[in-house]
Amino acid sequence: MASSSASSARPTAATPKTTAAAEASVLNIPEPRNREEAMLIFNRIRTEARRVAQKVAELEGEKHDHSLVIGTIEKMEPSRKCFRMVGGVLVERTVGEVLPAVQRNRDGLHDAVTNLTAQLNRVELEVIAFAKKHDIKLGGGGEPAAAPATQQKDDNASAGVLV
Repeated sequence: MASSSASSARPTAATPKTTAAAEASVLNIPEPRNREEAMLIFNRIRTEARRVAQKVAELEGEKHDHSLVIGTIEKMEPSRKCFRMVGGVLVERTVGEVLPAVQRNRDGLHDAVTNLTAQLNRVELEVIAFAKKHDIKLGGGGEPAAAPATQQKDDNASAGVLV
């Protein structure tokens, strides 16, 4: 039992003191045995970078939507009736009840975007380092782009608050 509690305490203590060695192995990249395996590993790393970039773009969009809602309802009377979608159920609340919750959600999204952006930067550095180490030529002559920041969005996906 003591070893499990020590191991669970270790990540929280080590997180602020991130070392270069720890950052260098975000994805636990195995050493390839041949060129073909190196290409497979490289493509896996790039796919992970694209996945993280897509998640960052998705969360940035949600954070923007939350900011729009906050900008709209913070000008209203706190006692005014509004509706909020909670877990797929539309509930009636007041602006005074909804505004703090939406602000907390936006702040949480901001923190998540910050963390994922840092992770994306580490993964992109791993892609470049792996490509250089294994002499993999990147398309376009430059550093690989993780993923385009464009995303198709459903207009009804973020409709969480009605006033």
